[in-house]
Amino acid sequence: DLSVSKVKTFDSCAKKFKYLYLEKLPRKEHDFHVYGKYLHSIFEIFHKNLLDNPLTKQSNWAEVLSFSQDKALEEWGPKLTIEQRTEAGATLDIFLKEFLPKQLEQTEIIAAEKDFFISINGIIKF
Repeated sequence: DLSVSKVKTFDSCAKKFKYLYLEKLPRKEHDFHVYGKYLHSIFEIFHKNLLDNPLTKQSNWAEVLSFSQDKALEEWGPKLTIEQRTEAGATLDIFLKEFLPKQLEQTEIIAAEKDFFISINGIIKF
């Protein structure tokens, strides 16, 4: 999958892109990266679910968010600390109670990280 950060990495340093994404050389994964990727995964699954089921009622958002969290835990759970899980729970509560209702009043969800493919120099495809 191609992402904004991958494109920025390629633009700033083609060698770094090669080592990170093509050769997949190991790199240190910091706690804050794991936490951020975990939350990102939850929000992506949640918003894709709302896109796929546009009639989801506000009363069901907590259930959808819980499902999204469970799916994200399948991938990120073993890497998370107890403190990160606790902090994520608090963040998701705030998201559900304060941010999401205002967000959906003002905007419409139109996409959530759709896949796309690109060829770079006719060699690399994502």
